[in-house]
Amino acid sequence: MKCSQTAALRGRLARAVFSAALLAGASCYVGSALAQAAASKNLAPGFTSLSKASKVVIMPIDVELFSLSAGGVPEPKGDWTAAALGHMKAAMAAKTADIGLNATTM
Repeated sequence: MKCSQTAALRGRLARAVFSAALLAGASCYVGSALAQAAASKNLAPGFTSLSKASKVVIMPIDVELFSLSAGGVPEPKGDWTAAALGHMKAAMAAKTADIGLNATTM
């Protein structure tokens, strides 16, 4: 009887070690996949960097802001839209200048 208890204990221990190793391997795989995804989330597949001679064309920004009334009716806000468009264009110009990107708008 003691021999069967020892064998059962060894079996449980082996399963526990195998499970721990499998969990550690899976967490390493998931961690490396997430690190790769985080590193390349802003790059198209196959691209690692732009050359200094590259020129980027930026599509025009389309913005329209609305105010939602109490009845659920959207009301266009021209002044909000103009301000948002100005802020977005200024931010894009600052970012392209900051990273040294040769960019033009379409």
